[in-house]
Amino acid sequence: MHRLLEAIAGRRPYFWVWDTEVMPERGVEWESWYTERIMPKPTDQTQIWTAPVVGLTDRLELALPAECSWWQGRKATIFDWYGAELRYRLGDPDPDAAGPLTGLIRAAIHRPVTARSVLRFEANAVASYQPNPRCKANLDGGVVAISNGDELKFTYAGGASCKTLGEFRVGAEFFGKVIQASAVGERGMTMAGPNFSF
Repeated sequence: MHRLLEAIAGRRPYFWVWDTEVMPERGVEWESWYTERIMPKPTDQTQIWTAPVVGLTDRLELALPAECSWWQGRKATIFDWYGAELRYRLGDPDPDAAGPLTGLIRAAIHRPVTARSVLRFEANAVASYQPNPRCKANLDGGVVAISNGDELKFTYAGGASCKTLGEFRVGAEFFGKVIQASAVGERGMTMAGPNFSF
């Protein structure tokens, strides 16, 4: 029983890579992300993304995110976006029944606070390989599109993470994006680095 509870705890070992773990049915957690993007004006940005996450079933969770951003180009902090997203785990949440390979599909729709007629659509397909209870590796491909055509980008990410001391995890990940359209001059990029979680 302890292994099952540990497997569905909702902890995510990555920052840029989506994971295949979801909340158990009726489980609730608060998820927050803090991002610093240091780039030329006007895309230099500090962002806080925060959301309650609820397990609707043992395979499906709902998040209701809100984003606040400080933009260098605007010299202001604003309540930027809000929305909803669903994350569906393709494999059984019990690791013994699921086997080492599983997947997740994520779909999100967000709306900016200042433009009622615009929507941002996001989707990800994630694959996870967990050969043993201590280590896992993920691959993630995604797309982000804004309904008015201001933004279209494709994302790719991957990572590996292993438990070292208790729940403390160490690993590495990479993230990149290919920009097809950007109203603010966002550029494609690839980055890689270590990750730590507990």
